[in-house]
Amino acid sequence: MYQDEEFGEQFFTLTSIEDVQDMGTLKVVQVEPVIVNLSAVEEKDDDLPESDSMSSISLPSQDTVLLSSSDESPSHRSQPWPRKFKIPPFSFEIRLLLEAANRAYHSEGTLLNNPRVTSSVLEKLAEKIFEYTAYPTGIQVLNIVEALIEKYPCLKGPGSVNGMYGWQQRIKYKMENYRAKVRGLKIACPELEVNKKLTFRPKGIRRPKKAEVNYLPPLPLGQTKETMGEERVVLLTEVKKTNNDKIISEKMEKTFPYRRLEVVNQMPAVPDVMERSPALFSESQTKGGTAGTKIKSVLESLSQKRIDSHDVVIRCLIHFLGESTEELIKDYQQDVSKDVIEQDIKDNVIKILVLGSAAEGAPLTDVIIVIDGTEVLGGFKTLTNACMLLMGFVYSLNLSYPPKLKYTFEVFQKLLLELDDLKVSPKVDSLRRKLLK
Repeated sequence: MYQDEEFGEQFFTLTSIEDVQDMGTLKVVQVEPVIVNLSAVEEKDDDLPESDSMSSISLPSQDTVLLSSSDESPSHRSQPWPRKFKIPPFSFEIRLLLEAANRAYHSEGTLLNNPRVTSSVLEKLAEKIFEYTAYPTGIQVLNIVEALIEKYPCLKGPGSVNGMYGWQQRIKYKMENYRAKVRGLKIACPELEVNKKLTFRPKGIRRPKKAEVNYLPPLPLGQTKETMGEERVVLLTEVKKTNNDKIISEKMEKTFPYRRLEVVNQMPAVPDVMERSPALFSESQTKGGTAGTKIKSVLESLSQKRIDSHDVVIRCLIHFLGESTEELIKDYQQDVSKDVIEQDIKDNVIKILVLGSAAEGAPLTDVIIVIDGTEVLGGFKTLTNACMLLMGFVYSLNLSYPPKLKYTFEVFQKLLLELDDLKVSPKVDSLRRKLLK
């Protein structure tokens, strides 16, 4: 609040720094959070669709309505970075200033230089960016600035060819300040907390690298690590029951933040993860989340086509990218001994084992995914399906792509799954251009 001399030196809420006079007096007031208590309403508006009716809402204890669930909160994201960033709406006053400045730009070529507008625009952009990620990449920032200048060309910055450089730098600095602001709220935000001690080691910052939508979501409202640990133990019992997929899926979804914290912070070995979360190592669970949804879509499209040709394409793709198929795939004849396979499993970090049939042209007998010297999932009949589900494990276990297969996995992620495909390497971009011809 600021002290206004024109109104008897009373204090008023500060909405703009321009209201503060030189040597003026400011007062900081801590506002207590407001809890809204609502009761169920029996009446229903006949003009509203059934889904909008309050009668369908189940009220928690003490009749307190949660205005947004954890799945809809800013800290629990549900959407990946958009292909085209949509500029958020600004306040009425700022919109008037921008529209007037746009008219002046189109008629006279005049650029807007208003610190108040710049500050407001940056604040709104930071809020919108944080809905998708706390750590936007350089290409994502460029994507934002392109959308901003396209809508408001009056905001072009002088001194650069396209007028974007200044805004790119402002957004980067604004996001640093915004992350500090969120930390200052002292609320659970694991993706920021995990980097507290890495402030002076930018290369060590833990952030989404493979288009993860929820890299480190907070625990569900009212839950602690202890209660989540108890849920994990209950889940171990549920896994042993038959025809229990629905309950397992619900509990896996509920304990995802707890499991994700363990994977990212403690980086446990795959056998340890299998012991603590065996339900994770099933085909159905690798299809969860944004990446999993994309993987499921690819697998469903493959099931409607001839699979053999796709297996050949996968092998040819690796060769085309200048990488070795032997780095990812190991083929066996039907008469290979079990001891040889078990030894190869122990000796490999990431590998797909393909067991063939003695009859030429016959279908494969088994395809196995190996991670960290452990067989994590088998029983596949095609190499293609195994490759897609391997991507699911890469996401769920927070694994790095094998250095000798970086282009192959980049194609899997950015071309096949279309995740974080705004920027691709020159080699993958060359492949994409050839495919579009």
